Amino acid sequence: MAKVRGSAKSVKKSVALHDDLTQEASKTASEASVTADDTWTRWVGPDVVAGASETLDARRKTYSASRTGSAFLTSFDDGISFKCIRGPIGDGKSVLMCFYIVKKSHTQIALDVTENGVKKRIRWSKWLIARHTFKALQETTIETWNQWFGDRTRWKKNPGLVGRYEEELPDGTLCRIDFICHALESPNIINDLQSLELSGAWINEATQTTLKIVGRVYSRLKRFNPVPGLKEGPRPFHVIMDTNSPNETNWWYRKEMVEKPDGMKFFVQPPALLMRSKD
Repeated sequence: MAKVRGSAKSVKKSVALHDDLTQEASKTASEASVTADDTWTRWVGPDVVAGASETLDARRKTYSASRTGSAFLTSFDDGISFKCIRGPIGDGKSVLMCFYIVKKSHTQIALDVTENGVKKRIRWSKWLIARHTFKALQETTIETWNQWFGDRTRWKKNPGLVGRYEEELPDGTLCRIDFICHALESPNIINDLQSLELSGAWINEATQTTLKIVGRVYSRLKRFNPVPGLKEGPRPFHVIMDTNSPNETNWWYRKEMVEKPDGMKFFVQPPALLMRSKD
């Protein structure tokens, strides 16, 4: 698994901004009562074994983003619809997306919730994780997530793959992220997306799908509310996308290089080495 590197100064800046946003988000809360679902099972993969919590916690603390990655992590950009990054193969874009989802979800509004008689303050979000094929989604995208956050995540078939991440935060709140996973090549994908209620979405290798599907994914944001009836539910986020650099016929190239719409923000991860042509 490729590791993205960056300066200690960039990491400290990211942590400081995250702390500020978390404090701001904790000022607003709503009350609700729900029944917890205890049917989840741990995904036991090559990096998720006995003692993995300590191992992965130590691994997370060593993560350091590149300069481009740090810019992506620290600019939460609540005013945009799509946040996009492209770069060479193996440069750690997927790992960056995983960390962004967690850091962004840390800033969610805290809800005062009673679950099975127990009062909790939960920063509750729901994210779509999508890729072109289910095989690539499960064997690559979800595997990357589990290599960094598998100790805090449980999964089940429902009938597709859904997950739940939970983390106790220093301020006493619980960060909870519900995941729903979809293969965008599915012939029923339009209908499948139509029923979703999301806070945010991650489209991995986004150039492999169509702009129409990307638009349908975005249309399902701003809808997630874990407890119907709340006057103020969780805040919506945006669609994040990553890809290797596409050719000039792809919609990504057109949006980034030609149209440059206000609702899309693009980041470019440079290769490790640039060779100057002799011509």
